[in-house]
Amino acid sequence: MDRDASVRLRLRESFGVRVADESKSGAEADRRGAAALFPAAHPSASRLEALDGLRGIAASMVVIAHAVSALAKPTAAVFALHQSPVALLSNGGGGVHLFFVLSGYVLARPAVAAIDSSGVTRTVGWLQFYARRALRIHPPYVVGLLVSWLLSGWIYDRSAPVEALSQTMIDLRRVHISPIALFHALLFPGRAYVQLPVGWTLQVEALFSILLPLLMLVATRVHWLVLIVVAIPLLGVPQETLFDFSRFALDFAFGIAIWSERDALARLFERLHGVLRALVLVTGIGLLTSPVYFMLDHRAPVRSLVLYCAGAALIVMCTIHMPAVGRFLAQPLLGFIGRISYSVYLIHAPIIILLTPWVTHGLNFFEGTLFVIASLLLSYAIAPLFYVSVEAPAMQAGYRLSARIGRRAERSPGGGSR
Repeated sequence: MDRDASVRLRLRESFGVRVADESKSGAEADRRGAAALFPAAHPSASRLEALDGLRGIAASMVVIAHAVSALAKPTAAVFALHQSPVALLSNGGGGVHLFFVLSGYVLARPAVAAIDSSGVTRTVGWLQFYARRALRIHPPYVVGLLVSWLLSGWIYDRSAPVEALSQTMIDLRRVHISPIALFHALLFPGRAYVQLPVGWTLQVEALFSILLPLLMLVATRVHWLVLIVVAIPLLGVPQETLFDFSRFALDFAFGIAIWSERDALARLFERLHGVLRALVLVTGIGLLTSPVYFMLDHRAPVRSLVLYCAGAALIVMCTIHMPAVGRFLAQPLLGFIGRISYSVYLIHAPIIILLTPWVTHGLNFFEGTLFVIASLLLSYAIAPLFYVSVEAPAMQAGYRLSARIGRRAERSPGGGSR
């Protein structure tokens, strides 16, 4: 593997991204707290508040993990961090897998609506689904990538001290891809190389958005177990290859399975004793955290993926079917952070890089905590501006295009046939 590929792999392993969603929240969410500042991108949109709250926690996990990974640490400190309660919060991989499982769950319903028809209507449904997904994911990604490219070319201070920074952050601060590479990175589905270090997971999201109606055809016409059986051997697909996105098929398969069995799961959780329900939640948190605690990402990547997927799936199930968990996650602040989490993911890495010139010496635990808090607060302060100016208009454009496709199909000869 050449040096550039090695750098890409190291940065890719260190950074994740929020997964864009098409979930819904009710009008009540728009009347509560900070979420009311950002009304839904479409008049009929509604969100499940608890899932928004889970996104808020997952967003925080990823930002914390990236801020922590930016700092140089003695080997003993690395082990101490991984085997302490900090591992619950500094878990970027766990946050990314939560988003992927959530994506499989919340996209299952619109995907079924797209395929649950025939003839012209089915074609129109697929086109509407793809229009919404493409405009939901890609325009914010393009703006985020361009901002990162401009900052890396003219703003990042490469002369600042590096002694207190990790090698990952040193490499990232030096990245500035060529205009030709930028052009290719801007195409759909974009990979972004390492210019936007979280961009590779957006490519995963975009590719599975393309595949999702096909996956739902299998789940509804055959069985969702087929998706899981096919996804398991894909866990071993090598990284930095053409089909490495398929390593995350198990996340989406679990999300689809949770949606497909939602009624059965609701009955199961109703019958479970409260202690057993709590045990399911604790088990999910333990599985999601175990790759960090045991440092498995490099030593046993396939095992790590399985643990992340299983933990994320159990947590999503508990979020949906445990009222106490749902009430906790439906808090307005968590929902607000979850609502803007895509914007947070697109901007938080450049914000962390811009903060690094102030890291002029090795930080102790207290100073490092302040750096992490500053990264979080700045990300959450700037993300709403990105949401209002870029993300929300992109969602609105997707819904308008979807409605236009539907109206045109209705006016065309045979448009109402099924």
